[in-house]
Amino acid sequence: MPKWNVTIDEENDRLVRVLLAQTGMKKGDLSAFVNDAIRDRALATMAAQIRKAKPDATDEELKAALTSAVRRQSLGELIDELREENANCDPDALQSEIDEAIAWVRAHPA
Repeated sequence: MPKWNVTIDEENDRLVRVLLAQTGMKKGDLSAFVNDAIRDRALATMAAQIRKAKPDATDEELKAALTSAVRRQSLGELIDELREENANCDPDALQSEIDEAIAWVRAHPA
């Protein structure tokens, strides 16, 4: 799992720590909170981009476009992982693993 080293304002640090304490979360839950915040912000940004590109789209069409974008990103990350883990493996075997991963993602929608 990637690790980040980020700098935030002291006010935001206090705000988040107070919120975590009020909700019974522990110091170690900060990573989960940040992950959720990043995902929420990324999805909101993607949704706004899709809404701008397709202003007349229905909510269902927007949801489908957003789901597709997230799935494509997840699939891309999975393929990159497989390639990295199998850099020294036979290209046909690697392609087979990639095909299996794609089939699994399609069979298990987010």
